[in-house]
Amino acid sequence: MNIEIDPYLKTKTCMYVEDDMDIYSLFFPILNKIFKKVYIAKNGAEGLDLFKQKNPDIVLSDIKMPEMNGLEMAYKIKAIDHKTPIMLITAFTDIDFLKKALDINIDAYVTKPLNKKKFFLKLNEIANKLKSEKK
Repeated sequence: MNIEIDPYLKTKTCMYVEDDMDIYSLFFPILNKIFKKVYIAKNGAEGLDLFKQKNPDIVLSDIKMPEMNGLEMAYKIKAIDHKTPIMLITAFTDIDFLKKALDINIDAYVTKPLNKKKFFLKLNEIANKLKSEKK
């Protein structure tokens, strides 16, 4: 079963934060087809600065990164704009991570290795949330 990506996302910008260049090179072409524009950061500190400059509509981020991890960056982004949807893409599945993600109102997370169907479903949920907030 193929999942259709909501075409509404093509009108949105995305910030993708990933320090692993192998994963980045797999993901970027997919994201580039889904979103109007994709901004790239290599760690949480760079991601936070880029968020402040570009104010993307959606943030996708790894968690385990140098300088500032994805949870810390997400917390700081939510403090700036609590409505910005954030999806974490992570190998973490432990309860402490899930509790922290819930505490800072992470909108979605998917685990690595990535299941494209789940990833696309989560992106569509975010698109629906953005559309309902716009109304």
